[in-house]
Amino acid sequence: MDVTPPSPTIRARVLRFLVLALALLLALLGAAAAEQLAAYRNAAAAADNARLELLLQGLVHELQKERGLTVGYLGGGRPFGALLPAQRRATDAARARLGRALRGREDPGARSVRRALGRLDGLAGIRRRADDGTGGIEDTFGRLTNVITVLGRLRPGPDDVYDARLRAACQALQVLGDAKEFLGEERAIVLGSVPAGRFRPDGYGRFLQIRAGRLAALESFPRSATGAQQRRLDAALTTPDAERALAYERVAVHGDGRLDARDIPPMSWWRSLSSTIDGLRDVQISLGRDIEGRAAALEGAARCDLLLFVLFALGTVVTLGHLTLDCVRSVSTPLAVLARQTREAAGTRLPRAVAAVRDGTPGEMPGPLVPLTVPDRAGAEVRDVAEAFERVQRLAFELATEQAVLRRTTESLLVVAEETAPRPRSTPQSVTDVLRAALTEAGEYRRVSLRRIEPVHIIGTVVTETARLLAELVEKAVSHSPPGSGIAIEGTRTGSGYLVVIVGHGPDRRAPAAAGAQMGRSGTSGLPAGSAGFLGDFAVGAFARTGGTEVRLAHAPSAGVVARVLIPASLLAEPPASRKATTVAATEPVSPKPASPKPVLPVPRAATEDARALVSGPALPRTP
Repeated sequence: MDVTPPSPTIRARVLRFLVLALALLLALLGAAAAEQLAAYRNAAAAADNARLELLLQGLVHELQKERGLTVGYLGGGRPFGALLPAQRRATDAARARLGRALRGREDPGARSVRRALGRLDGLAGIRRRADDGTGGIEDTFGRLTNVITVLGRLRPGPDDVYDARLRAACQALQVLGDAKEFLGEERAIVLGSVPAGRFRPDGYGRFLQIRAGRLAALESFPRSATGAQQRRLDAALTTPDAERALAYERVAVHGDGRLDARDIPPMSWWRSLSSTIDGLRDVQISLGRDIEGRAAALEGAARCDLLLFVLFALGTVVTLGHLTLDCVRSVSTPLAVLARQTREAAGTRLPRAVAAVRDGTPGEMPGPLVPLTVPDRAGAEVRDVAEAFERVQRLAFELATEQAVLRRTTESLLVVAEETAPRPRSTPQSVTDVLRAALTEAGEYRRVSLRRIEPVHIIGTVVTETARLLAELVEKAVSHSPPGSGIAIEGTRTGSGYLVVIVGHGPDRRAPAAAGAQMGRSGTSGLPAGSAGFLGDFAVGAFARTGGTEVRLAHAPSAGVVARVLIPASLLAEPPASRKATTVAATEPVSPKPASPKPVLPVPRAATEDARALVSGPALPRTP
């Protein structure tokens, strides 16, 4: 019997599928993790850019003040010259702070700011020419305005901000910076023109353009600012200095290019405009703090989300790995174990058991077939396959047993017809082996149990006949017992030989074939014609006649058929080992022994006696 084992690629296919699913899941998790990581980095970059923007606008603020003082000084305002040294130190300090913030940063925003700071290298020349009087007002104003415009228009990265609220705050900061620069240019142009009593050529038109740009910037501020930010700006533009500066501005606008120092005092204009610009700087700082706080909150939230996502991804991977391992344990590994057991059962155990049943060799009675086992974690499908193969295995063994019964029936026919006789054996066999050989030829051997079998050996020439005789009697006891009831066999050595008692448990479901009948050397006389088991009865008589045993059948109402088989002492033998030990002594002359008495079968017990008394005592393990 050959059974093809499961395909060795089942485990590989399962593992490949699970690995593919794991790879796909990891790819999706990786994409989502990349998005979360990008959000975290963007929030962190926004916070850094906000700090960098504040430092940059601080430098721009100091440059705007230095530009106003320098232009005022060049226009003839000597008091402004006294304020220039302190302002120049403030500008240099702001530049140093920005340089320290740029250390170690190589992001695009930092690189653009670093390149723009190179324009400040010409600041020393502008200051020198202003001090020695060689620098003109227009040239100085133009040079400083170009540097301020380049620095003021730098965008450290607000366009890359994901959060809409943060992006709007950055936009509001830029708009406010533009408005502040426009106001600073107004301050410088007026300071450079008041000493001359009128705007320089094209100065008035430029003043009006700058004023229009400031008003447009302030008008667009509410589009991106929050209500609180708009209120802060309104407060900065409604201070007394701001209102005074706006009044001076209206005078300049309506002067048609003329500027009177009495209407717009230079120092009062400077103080009112500087105070207003400082107020805008405070609003700018508050906007920067809002941006930094929002960016920090986004960074914290992104960090928390990233951590939770990593934990979720790890949990998902662990869960999938557990499912993979569980699949291997419940499907792949149990299939491998089941395949190994089926190969062993089909190639070794089942053929050996079937051969033993088929040959009916005493001493080779197979034990119970070892059931197939699968690991506890095996899946239901694997258990179903194991159960199906187990049923096939049991069916094959039962078919072999039925073939043995059929062969025994055939041999019984031949024996009855005196056509042939079972092949004799030469080696003595234990009575236990003979009983087991008989059970292999019984149709329902699982119902039979052996009890208190005293050890004895039977000569080899009658082993086969005795086994066939006992098989027929067991079959008769089974056929006359209710389904599912047990059959007990007891073996006891007596003075006349060896007595084997076969008892069927439960009330007889059919009338006994030969209650109280005796079969022995005289053949099968006394059996009623037409009774059940007619062929078996004749076979029993034939085997008894051939083997020289005596058989009695009785019927107990509560026990069913009770069969007694007396094997005479002349058919008993010593164990093979004892026979070898006495080989030398067999050649010495011995005194003749008296002939063994003729075996006498014990008188059968009353039919009403409970046959369970014959098999009382602890039961031996059942040998199927």
